[in-house]
Amino acid sequence: MIEEYVSLPKSIVESTQLAEELLTRIFPDMEFVLQESQECWRYLVRPCSHGALRHDPLLFDQLRSWLNLDPVAMFAWHQLRQPQGRIWLEAFQHSWALLAWSHWVATQKQTLTPPLILHVDAHNDLGSSNLLATRTPGCFAAAVGDATMNFSSPESVARFIERGLIGIGNFLIPLLWTLPGCELFHVTRHPSTHTIAGIQRYQLAALPAIFGSAYLSLARPSPAPPPTDAVAVAPFTFCEVADLDQLAQLAQRDRPIFLDIDMDYFALLPSRNTATAMPTQEEVLALIAEFGRWLGRSGLRQHIAVVTVAYSPGFFPSAWLPMAVPALRNLLEMELQP
Repeated sequence: MIEEYVSLPKSIVESTQLAEELLTRIFPDMEFVLQESQECWRYLVRPCSHGALRHDPLLFDQLRSWLNLDPVAMFAWHQLRQPQGRIWLEAFQHSWALLAWSHWVATQKQTLTPPLILHVDAHNDLGSSNLLATRTPGCFAAAVGDATMNFSSPESVARFIERGLIGIGNFLIPLLWTLPGCELFHVTRHPSTHTIAGIQRYQLAALPAIFGSAYLSLARPSPAPPPTDAVAVAPFTFCEVADLDQLAQLAQRDRPIFLDIDMDYFALLPSRNTATAMPTQEEVLALIAEFGRWLGRSGLRQHIAVVTVAYSPGFFPSAWLPMAVPALRNLLEMELQP
């Protein structure tokens, strides 16, 4: 990940508290170290591993022994490949899934069909984003500096992820804005009231930005009517699912599928989830095997265009990654082979 310096004028941002609140919205997974405070608040923005280490003290040793990584290097670590023409990405940080989807968009030579997204995760990751949408579809600007991101340019997407401008809790937003009409199925083992609500119509609204008429501020996705001052809306549908077999009907749909898996679907560290008991490693491996069996009988194989897997440091126990990740990878490869 990239370290950079950001200056915020004191004439606009009156205190370090306000400065750091703003930086947290722009760089959601980074930390900020104040360097000087003359006319501006000047911060060093860099990857933050403290939160993950606080929830999982074993993380440092596990990273070193498994992949010879340090906690900062894990932010940038990802593997991208294309077995049998299918895009496949694995990473620690879930935000890298956006890079795989960008590669898919870049390879499409005809009108894009909005995908069905199977978001297998303990969280729905529909957090707010401080990216700015531009008047050009699929193009975004950073809220600080003059950098831009084009969704059909994987290199530009990678740069925004490396800078921390896209976080693990809001990486779905650029996809939903770029391809209106996506259908998002949040598959979770810890259901909320949404699981009984069925399919809901959501929209991602864009509001006038203080940066000028060329930019739009993206608002948090909502099932409610868009704000009265919204100037554009990207519709999508959302459904939270607790029973995988409820997705059987998707096999009849002629739509590309993005299979997006966060390892925390199978287990959450106790400090992240006090509502349910922590499963054992054997139970987690059994859940992975059960997921593989479901995928094999689902009939979805031929529709899955992209597979993304996030290792979820600080959420999924790092001590189990060396066994759980290969187990999941092997099952997916077996069930998705032609």
